[in-house]
Amino acid sequence: MILRSNSFAGRVVHPSSDAKSPPAKAPAALAGIRTNVRWLAGILALALALLLSACAVQEGTEDLQSGETGATAEATASPSAPAASDATKPAAPASAVTSALTDVGDDPEARITDIRVGQHPHFERLVIDIATEQGAASGVPHWRIEKAPGEGVVRIHLPTVTETAFTDAQLVDKFDWFTHVYVVRAPDGSLFVDVFIPAEYQIRLQELSDPLRLAIDVAPGGKETHVLPATAKNTVLITPRPGAKLKGTVTVSGYSRNFEANNVIILKDSAGKEIDRAIVTSTDYVETWGFFSKELEIPAGTGTGTLLVGDFDAEDGKFEGVTIPVQFGGQ
Repeated sequence: MILRSNSFAGRVVHPSSDAKSPPAKAPAALAGIRTNVRWLAGILALALALLLSACAVQEGTEDLQSGETGATAEATASPSAPAASDATKPAAPASAVTSALTDVGDDPEARITDIRVGQHPHFERLVIDIATEQGAASGVPHWRIEKAPGEGVVRIHLPTVTETAFTDAQLVDKFDWFTHVYVVRAPDGSLFVDVFIPAEYQIRLQELSDPLRLAIDVAPGGKETHVLPATAKNTVLITPRPGAKLKGTVTVSGYSRNFEANNVIILKDSAGKEIDRAIVTSTDYVETWGFFSKELEIPAGTGTGTLLVGDFDAEDGKFEGVTIPVQFGGQ
C-alpha cells in the first residue's frame, strides 16, 4: 500500500540504553498513544512495509549499533500496538491514526547540526542530527511530518528549532529516493525540512539516540512518478508545478536565498507579454532558505504562458530564478 495522506503527525520516543533509567511520564490523556517508536500514518490510506536489516546499518559515514535502532511499533488505532524488531516486516495498519505531540520537554538550545543520507538494501535513510553548540541535546525536539502542497515533497516541521548548521543538498543521480533536501525558515521563525521524493513511496520516522537524531526511512511504494518543484540556484518553487493549469486565485509559494529576501513573481502570456507582477519577501536568506507565499489573480481565458519566480541581478539586471510553463484554465 502507498502513503497518500495529506498530513500525518506524531512523536516517537526511544528510552536510554540504561535499563535502570525510569521511563518518562506522560499525561493520562496521551499515555494510550505513546510507544517506543511510532510509525506514522495518513488520513486516507497508508502502509508502512519497510524490510530492514537485522544487523547494524550505515547512515552515510556513520555505523549504527543494532541496539540503537530500538523497537518499532505499528501506528494503528489501538492504544497498545505491539512492538516489533527492526528485522520484522510490520503488517499494514488497520486504520488511519493521528497523534498529538507529546509533553516531553524540548531542549531550547537544540539545533540541526547536520543532515546525512545513506543507502540500504531495501530503503534509503535520511538523518537529521540534533545537538547544541555545547554538545549533546537533552532530547529530540518535537516534530510533525506532512506532505507539502503537491506531490513528491515530505515536510518535517521542527516547531521549537530555530538554528541550523545545514541548509541544503542536491542529491540528483546520487540516490534513488532523495533528490533534494532543504532547511527552510517557516513564517513563525521555526524550521522545517523539505525532502523531495520523485516517485510513490513508503515512509517512517524514528527518533534515535547516541547521538540524538531523527531518521526518515523511505522505500519504493509504486510506479507513479511525481512532477517535482522547479529549482534554481537561489529559488525553489513549491507551487505551482511545471505545466500546472492556473485558474482563479493561485498561490505561488516556495523558498529562496535571494539578496535581501526579495522575490519577484512575473506571469507572461504565450507571446511573452507580462500579465501580472508581484513582489514578496521571504522569511530568511542569510542563515538558511526563507519561505514565501503570494496569491495571484489569474485572468479569465485559455492558452499557455510562463511563470517566472526569482530576482534580478543587481549588476547586469538579468533575471535569475525559476521559469516554468503554465496553462490558463478559462472561466
